Amino acid sequence: MDFLRKYKSYIILALILAGVFTAYQAGLKDILTLENLKDNQESLSNIRDDNYLLFVLGYILIYIVSVAFSLPGATILTLAGGLLFGLVGTIFVIIGATIGATLTSILTRSLFRTSLEKKFSKQLTQFNEKLQANETGYLLTLRLLPIFPFFLINILAGLSRTKLTTFAWTTALGIIPGTFAYINAGTQLSSIEKTSDILSPGLIGAFVLLAVISLAPGYIKKFLDKRQKSA
Repeated sequence: MDFLRKYKSYIILALILAGVFTAYQAGLKDILTLENLKDNQESLSNIRDDNYLLFVLGYILIYIVSVAFSLPGATILTLAGGLLFGLVGTIFVIIGATIGATLTSILTRSLFRTSLEKKFSKQLTQFNEKLQANETGYLLTLRLLPIFPFFLINILAGLSRTKLTTFAWTTALGIIPGTFAYINAGTQLSSIEKTSDILSPGLIGAFVLLAVISLAPGYIKKFLDKRQKSA
C-alpha cells in the first residue's frame, strides 16, 4: 500500500501512456477518417436506431476519453456527431469535450503538477499573467479561437490558479461556435473532401470577432481604472 501511495502518479501516468500507445497501435488515427465515416454511415445509423440512448451515451463517453487523453480523431468524432445526430449533436459534443477537458485539468493539477510546471514554465507564466488581467475573457478567447491547441489549454488551466468551475463553463460556452460549425458540416458530409474545407476565412473571421468581444470588457475596465487613478 505504501508503494502504491508513493508512486500513484507514476502508475496512473504509465496506464494513460499505455492506453494512448495502444490506441495508436490499433490504428485509431487511420480508422477515424472522413472516408471511413462516409463508408460506414449506414451501419452506424442502424446501430443508432436500434438503441438511441445507449448510442448517445457511448458517443459521449468516447468523446470524453478522446479529449481527456488527447487521442487523435476529435475532428472526425465531431463530424460524426453531425452526421448521426444532426444539429442536436452539438450538445453531445459540448458535454463530452467539456468533461474531457476538465478531467485533463484535474489529472494535471492533482497528479502531475510538479513535473509539468517545469516543462511548461514559460507558457504557464504568460497564461497566469493573462488570467490575472481578465480571467473569464481570456479563457473564452482561447476557446473561441481554434488556433490554440486544445490539450495545452487544458494542461495550463490545471497548473494555474483558475477555478475548475470557471474553466468548465468557459470551455462549454467558448467551444459552441466551432462545435456548431463542425456539426453543421457533418450534416452535409458528402460535400466535404477534407477537414480544412470546414474553416472558411469568413468563419475564422467570425471567431476572431467573438474573441475580441469577449476580451473587450476587461480592457475597458483596465482603461477606466487607469483614468480614475490619474484623475
